[in-house]
Order: sequence, then structure tokens, then C-alpha cells
Amino acid sequence: MTIQELQNRFLLTKKITAVDFFVLLMAVTKKEKAYLFAHPEYRLMMKEQKNIVSFFTRRMKHEPVAYIIGQKEFYGSLFFVTQDTLIPRPETELLVERVLDYIHILQEEKKSIDIFDIGTGSGNIITALAKTLSTEKENLVSLSFFAGDISSRSITIAKKNAKRNKMSTTIHFRTGNLLTPFMKRLLTTENAIIITANLPYLSGALYNDTPLDVKKFEPKTALYSAHSGLAHYYELFTQIQNMHKKVTLFLEISPEQGRVLKKNIHRFFINANIEIHKDLAKKNRIVIITVQ
Repeated sequence: MTIQELQNRFLLTKKITAVDFFVLLMAVTKKEKAYLFAHPEYRLMMKEQKNIVSFFTRRMKHEPVAYIIGQKEFYGSLFFVTQDTLIPRPETELLVERVLDYIHILQEEKKSIDIFDIGTGSGNIITALAKTLSTEKENLVSLSFFAGDISSRSITIAKKNAKRNKMSTTIHFRTGNLLTPFMKRLLTTENAIIITANLPYLSGALYNDTPLDVKKFEPKTALYSAHSGLAHYYELFTQIQNMHKKVTLFLEISPEQGRVLKKNIHRFFINANIEIHKDLAKKNRIVIITVQ
């Protein structure tokens, strides 16, 4: 079977999108898109034919491409993903960028920093931060990286991703609910504290409206949260409230939650400062909260 024959069977009949067609074909053949595009006469070996038809069939049943090939690119690096973890989204890269901006400010002030990624999932946020900062030669302050998740299976994947990106000795992983595994460190550290979190934030209505790719395959526990999608964040705020420490939080939210958080944040933190940043689609996406 040639690439042209595959195109006739799956692409021209619109069973598979062009993007998915070539991503899956690249995964099976281990060849670049430019080569595959330029050589429609390329004949797949029998094993490749079997694998690509299996991949296309799975995709036609709405399984996400990232789960089919077992990985997803995020912030310039590849991450293993399974159905135990949420698939990293491009908009989450904005959170990484905002954290890096803030860390650079603290570095100018010569402050040591503890960074905690809560609900780490595949470990994409904390690994991207650690990997990026490890390449900066001007980094003259102490940086400590911690990541936690309530799912032991997610932590297993996150550890594999840290190892894949040569960060396994840099990041300290723990299993547990939100900040609980790190409370001793949080209460005793004199370093600046940064907390990143991309916790479940979809309301019931929004979760029910998600595409089949999401609803049928990605873990609901990583997507849905009660109280209009904010229950997990409210629990996190309560834990921080009881710490009585200065903390800077970087959170990813659903666009409609920005107004609600601005209205309710002072229920938890009297002197909190809150900033809301928009994503590339001009939607509220990243919340930065400074707790004094």
C-alpha cells in the first residue's frame, strides 16, 4: 500500500484530517512530513500498513492523536501521555512563560526560590520550567522544584517525562492531595514560594459540552470540578490560607472564571493581588495571585 492509496482511502474521503493523517503516518514510518508529502509513491511495509490502518481506525473513533502515538509536544519538548494524564494544551505554555518572567525578576533580587507544581499530571509544566531554567547560564540563585498529584499513575508518567528530558534528579515528585505532601517544606522554607496549578476547572455544563475526543478518552478527574469548576482551586486556597506565608500562584482557568475569582478571592486572602492574563484567542486564561 502506497501513501497515495492511503490518501485515497482515508484523506480524500475525509475520514481523517490532513493534520492527523501526516502526524500518524510520521509516527509509523519514522519519516519527516516533507518526505511523505513529496513521495506519494512510497510503499509501506506490511507492519507499517497494519499499524497505520489501526491508528486511523482509532482516530476515526475519536481517540486523540496524542494517546494513539503516546506523546505530545509541549514548550519545545516531547512528553509521554497516557489516558491517566491530561493531554498538554498549547495555552498552558502561556502559564510557563508568565512563571519564567516572574522567576527572572526574583533572580535579579537574588532570591532563592521553591517552585511547586500541583496537580502535575504528565509533569509538563514543572519539567518545562526546570529544563528551561537549567539552560540559563546567568542563573545565580538556588532553585528547587517540586511536583505533586493525587494520582500515583500520573506521578509515574511525570517521572518518566522528567527522565526523558534529563530532569529526573532536579524535580522532587510526591503523591498526595494538593499541597499536603509538601506542607512541611512550605511551612519551614525561607525561600520565595511559587505555586503553579492547572487543576480541573471545567464546570458540569462545560464538561458535558466537550468534544468526544475529550469526554470519551481524557480522565474526567483531571477536567471536571464542582462549584462552577472552582472547587479544586478553592480547596487549594484554603490550604494556602492556613499556611500564613507569602505565596505567588499561577493558575490556568476557564475564561468565564476570571470575573468570579476576582470577586471571591478576598474571601480567602484579604490582601491578595490578582492579575488575569489572556491567551492568544484573547480569552481569560492565566491568573496570577500574590498572597501577602
